[in-house]
Amino acid sequence: MMLAAQCHLAWLNPEKGFYPTGGFEVAHDTGRWWDAMLRMEQVSSFSIPAWAEEAMLANLMNLTDNQVGLLMNDPKIPWMKDKAFINPHNLREGFIAVAALARFRNSKWAAAAGHRMLKTIEQYMDADGRIDFRAISEKTAIPMRPSRMEGKSDRTTCEGRAIEGIIWFYEATGDPLALEIASHFAEYHYNKTVTEDGNIPKTIISPDNIGHNHSYLGTLRGLILYGVLANEKKYLNIVAKTYEKSIWKNNISFSGWAPHDLGMARFSNEDGDPEGDPASCGDVAQIALWLARYSGRTDLYDDIERLVRARILPSQVYDESDPRRNGAWGIYRHPFGKGVILDVFAAVLHTLTDICNDIVSVHDDEIYINMHFENESPAADIKVTNGYARTMSVRPREKKSLNIRIPGWVDRNTVRVWICGEKACENEYKGNYLHVDSSCIGKGEEVRIEFDLPEYETEEVMKT
Repeated sequence: MMLAAQCHLAWLNPEKGFYPTGGFEVAHDTGRWWDAMLRMEQVSSFSIPAWAEEAMLANLMNLTDNQVGLLMNDPKIPWMKDKAFINPHNLREGFIAVAALARFRNSKWAAAAGHRMLKTIEQYMDADGRIDFRAISEKTAIPMRPSRMEGKSDRTTCEGRAIEGIIWFYEATGDPLALEIASHFAEYHYNKTVTEDGNIPKTIISPDNIGHNHSYLGTLRGLILYGVLANEKKYLNIVAKTYEKSIWKNNISFSGWAPHDLGMARFSNEDGDPEGDPASCGDVAQIALWLARYSGRTDLYDDIERLVRARILPSQVYDESDPRRNGAWGIYRHPFGKGVILDVFAAVLHTLTDICNDIVSVHDDEIYINMHFENESPAADIKVTNGYARTMSVRPREKKSLNIRIPGWVDRNTVRVWICGEKACENEYKGNYLHVDSSCIGKGEEVRIEFDLPEYETEEVMKT
């Protein structure tokens, strides 16, 4: 994660005003950059250097300084003007940037900029919750971003993926217009993007639809967050059904291979298989994380750990000769290939920061170890060693009862426990968690567990 953060810095081009150049789109990547870097600061010792923060704040201000306040490339900058479009895809990136600045920097400018975006949406949104981006284009005299297949994209690529950013903006600012607009978007996508039985609508995965896996999964993320915020369980329930019935068939494989395309094949390798997207793998991990967090599905922590260990971490690029590659992720052609592009590795870093926040949690005055990753937190310190067996050392920083999740694939007969160096006579469980009562352990004292790692082999068949 530290490498990924440094890679973010390496993508700022000093010859072009420290804008992030060479990726999908400067404006799009600027929004992603802010979101990932500010989240990274919250979970680590990393700090954004002053030069980068000053330059990127000025850049974000410039890229939203237009008639409608939306995040877009600046037609006044000569090297950028040929790619200056109204890009509906960037609605999310605008909100995640200002939401992060409002939350982590208490930025009054960001709060005002986000409200201006909301007013634009309100002005151009129809009764169903769809934005007339063509009318915005006509007002600003800025062309729409060209598409090879006009009119064949579903709305997850614009309003759907933006829901989570608007929710985060609401949580950071309390702006009531954000909640109102999020409710329109969420209701539209509840009716159009998911089904009661958990199947993905055929219109989404049809070869006639320019589908985007990352956007579809991002829309599901937004539906979860809206359901939590509005206390409407139907949203969490329908995403949970989609996760169980469809996600592992259409959006990702067991090992974490996730296609970039969903529907029409646009970006394929020489075998005809869709190119892979680690950001979409991260999305599925994030959906599992939020279902575990908000719906009590602690069994889904197994999916998160597998996706991180089997796909996300092994696919990170290490290249000390090129700072723009070292620590990155990106779209890849081979099923286990590696690629580099800023918006993808920003999305992956975002997911990893959120996973970090849930490794250890505290509920009802008890400490919960949810995932078996090494971690230092205010509640507990964790060390993990993997070999033929896994050894995990946990030292709580407070005298509280400790609960350590035991993965669902573990044979509990192989679980061995030592408390303060003494082997436990009998293991006590609370659901998926090994329980150690506070009377048995003090602050800073060690609980060590060990269990066998069984061999498991699986074979996957690519889509084409």
